[in-house]
Formats: sequence, C-alpha cells, structure tokens
Amino acid sequence: MSRKSIAPGIYVDSRNGSFLERPIINGKTTWRKIPAQTLKDAKDMLSARRTDQARAVHGLARDPYAPPAKTVADLCIEYEKKGCPDRQHSSRKGKQLYDEQSRIKQLIAFFGKRQADTIRSKDCGLYFSWRKARVKRGTGARTTDLELVTLANVFNWAVSLGKMDANPIAVRQRFRPGKTIKHCYQFMPSDAEELHALATYFFKRRQSEVLGWQVLLQAMTGCRTSEIVRLRWDAKDRTEAGFVENDWLWLNRSKNGVRPWSHIHDSLKECLEALKRWRLWRNKTGPWWLPSSHSGKEIPLNASSLTKSLARASRSVCGKHRTSHGLRAYYVTVRRSQGIGDGQIADELGDSSGASTVVASYGGIPDNWRGGEGLTWMPKGEPAWAMLKMPGNILSLDVHVPVHEKK
Repeated sequence: MSRKSIAPGIYVDSRNGSFLERPIINGKTTWRKIPAQTLKDAKDMLSARRTDQARAVHGLARDPYAPPAKTVADLCIEYEKKGCPDRQHSSRKGKQLYDEQSRIKQLIAFFGKRQADTIRSKDCGLYFSWRKARVKRGTGARTTDLELVTLANVFNWAVSLGKMDANPIAVRQRFRPGKTIKHCYQFMPSDAEELHALATYFFKRRQSEVLGWQVLLQAMTGCRTSEIVRLRWDAKDRTEAGFVENDWLWLNRSKNGVRPWSHIHDSLKECLEALKRWRLWRNKTGPWWLPSSHSGKEIPLNASSLTKSLARASRSVCGKHRTSHGLRAYYVTVRRSQGIGDGQIADELGDSSGASTVVASYGGIPDNWRGGEGLTWMPKGEPAWAMLKMPGNILSLDVHVPVHEKK
C-alpha cells in the first residue's frame, strides 16, 4: 500500500512523499492532504485542524473540513441569475434590475476572488480608493456607496438562504458626506407655471409628446416613473394598473409600496381627459397610457426615458436641474400647501414607513405659501396641452376608448 502511518493520525504517500490524515467528516472516514514540508509542520497543522473542527461545533471557528467558502463572485453571479432578489425574494425589474447588474460588474472586478466570509468593513475603504480612480466624473463617493449597497444586498440574500452566517458589511462607512446629499425636493418645479412649461417643452415635438404627459401625470399623482409606465387603457379590475373606478386610479406600486391607488382630483381628471383625446388624435391603438415612439409596434415607455430628456428640458425652461423624482416631490408640496398632513401624504404615495420618511425625503414644510396662495397643479393660464391644438370634440368622458385585446 502506498500510504504508511508515520505518526499518530499522520500518513505519508510513498509515491510522492506528501503527508495525509484520516479525519471523520459527516460520519465517514476519508483522506485529506496536509500541505506541510516536514513532519513537525504536519503534526502542528493536524493539531490545529482538529482543534478548529471541535470549536466549529460551538460556532467558535470555521470547520477546516467544510466545503470551500463561496467567493464574492460566486454569490454575485447566483444573485444575478435569480434576478437580483429584493428582501421579499422577488426579482427586481426595469431600472432597478439594470442598476444592480451594472454595479455587480464593478464589485466582481475588485472583490470577485475573495471568499465572501473574509470580507470586512475595512475593505469598503479599499474599494473606495480603487473605485474613485476609475470614475470619469466626480469623487466616486456616491458611486461607491451605491455599489456597496448592492454588495450588502448580495450578502443579505446569501444570509437569508444560509449561504453565509452574517452580512460582514452591514455596518460600514459611508463615503459621500451628508452635507453634499441633495434631496429630491431641491429638483422639483417651483410652481404650476414651470411644471406646465416643462410639459410644453416636450409637446413642441411630436416624438417627445408622451414625455410631456409623463411629466404631468407624475406631478399630479406622486407616482414613481416605474408605476406610471405600467398604466394600461385595457385594465379590467383593481389588480391591473390603469383601472379607473369612480374617482380612483388603481396602480401597481414599486419598492414594496402599499395602497395601490391614487385619487383622481379635478386637475388630474382634466389631464386624463386631454390624454384620452391625444391618444385618439395621434391614433395610438395600443394598451399603454404612455407608449414608446421608438419601436415599430407600441410598447410601454422605457422607465429611464424621461431622465436625460428632463435634464435638457429644465436647462432650457428654467436654467435649473429638475428630475423625475422631483415631480413626486412636487406632488408632496402641493398636498402640503393644501393643509394635508405628512401621514396621509405618505399613504397617498404608497409609502409604508409613514410621515417620517416624507420629512426625510422631501424636507420640512416650506414657508413659501404661508399667508399667500398655495401651490397647484394647474397654471393660471392655459394648460400645457392647449398648445397641441387638439380638436375638442374627439372624445367626451363617457366614450369608451378602443384598445387591442390584452394578450
């Protein structure tokens, strides 16, 4: 036989001189190589292994005979294959999925070969140093923070499935200074005149008209872009986004949102009537409220379409930066100016965390309307869609809008 016992628990392979041991793993006796050059080193290594094996039973050490730990790359790849699951193990979609996938590429480039359970909070600082040397604009601080959020998502997912014992970066440094963080209320229209001026900017070109409607709908409902682009004309009941029941519009909330409905107030009702007329006027026969114009067939507008376009529009209209999420902030501010409390506004936004999140995300109640007029959704003059010159008799509110049958 090529294996010969030379010390208690230690064998040598006469064919190549390597040291071996005979541990019991999962109730079975098997062979394991001891990577040592001398018998003394082999004895020391065997002693350490058996000590760690005993301590591992009580969670005090890693079992030296356990399968190799997963690398960060292994976990990232598995996480991505599962659709980058959220906390409820539901696959992400749209922009959220795209962002997670983009960040995973950077994380693998730096952490990929590391065993996941060897990552520590201090490694986040090393990642920031590596990452900021590779960004084209800015300090790389916000980019790093967002990518580390994705890494934490990967670890939390792995923990929930028993692939890791704990998230090693659950407590970590943030690299973007708090005083530089800008909230979405800083990027909202200043009033209804500016809101409609932004929509008018898009209404001037037929190819971008749908973005004008998106601007108005988001400001008048407080919905996220991902919620607005899901609205369908052929929605048949409350479970389908776009279903209208009396003065309520039913939605499909994003980010685990609650209360999937929006009240159709007078301004929104007027906007929806104009949107229906526009749909018939432009011969839009598909089911989507906001159809894309970049395809031979009607598909829903891409959730990211408004982002860059709104940046250009706001520079032209007001010389300031306005964002899609700023339109959601505008809804909050209008409702506050009407005397509505933050708790109710949180309900209207579908935010389950309540009034505290409204204050954190949209700031305290501003003073700009105290003693004066509150903000509104409609301008003092004509609404933005008036410049489209649509015939007024195309559609009355009680006329059914024909759509393709839902597949």
